[in-house]
Amino acid sequence: EATQAGQPAPDVELTTPEGKTVKLSSLIQGKFTYIDVWATWCGPCCKEIPFVEKLVEEMKGSTKLQFVSFSVDSDRQAWEAKLQADKPAWQQFILDADANKTLSDALGINGIPRFILLGPDGIIINQDAPRPSDPALKELLNGLTN
Repeated sequence: EATQAGQPAPDVELTTPEGKTVKLSSLIQGKFTYIDVWATWCGPCCKEIPFVEKLVEEMKGSTKLQFVSFSVDSDRQAWEAKLQADKPAWQQFILDADANKTLSDALGINGIPRFILLGPDGIIINQDAPRPSDPALKELLNGLTN
């Protein structure tokens, strides 16, 4: 049974590009957190990246919102190469197979890209949030942060 809105997000372990591990709960820090679950081999995922970039740029003055990306790549080198090429201006993490399974099982993720919106308390607002390319997302984020 997938975790629903109003429930705490699973506190999965994430790995930074530098190889450090952190828990999802340590990232929240009282901010709305928009999570992009993606992989380098996923065409639709990569098509959303420019839209994430635009939102990050447009909302960079907000102290109430942060963007993070969780790669589910099994090929860490492919992920690192994509980060080197794109130089994203928001936090990037990779999930190992166990963390990916935990997150996917908990949130009912059966395909990517998937976007998740968490509240400042780590509670799920939407486990299947609008894509960055959907104009409704910007309205939603503005509504939460203004």
